[in-house]
Amino acid sequence: VLAANDNLGNAAVAVAKKNGQSGKVAITGQDATTQGLQNILDGSQCMTVYKPVKQEAEAAAKLAVALLKGEKGETNGTTNDPTGKRDVPSVLLNPIGIFKDNVKQVTDDGFVKPAELCKGAYAAKCKTAGIQ
Repeated sequence: VLAANDNLGNAAVAVAKKNGQSGKVAITGQDATTQGLQNILDGSQCMTVYKPVKQEAEAAAKLAVALLKGEKGETNGTTNDPTGKRDVPSVLLNPIGIFKDNVKQVTDDGFVKPAELCKGAYAAKCKTAGIQ
């Protein structure tokens, strides 16, 4: 199941669990939500896509400052606008695939707090993943 986000992925996880298929069906998501990361830690979701908000905010701030100064912002690529039929200068960042072995990156970045992620049954799973 290639879900558009972790919330939809979680719905698929619930159906898989109900039908005894948890961990047997590949389910993905996006947004690195607390629930999505918990699903990854318990093996019911295989991955999520994480887009570091700090990187996005820094890039947006640099562009905003440049525009305020009347300058062209620094970009690193283009995105095709099919409606306007043109390529738009863009700042393209690399999303990160989060799997069981790198869930810690999301907490290290401060995107999800370990105290929220590692509640209850997830405490031991977090410890195994190196999350304190």
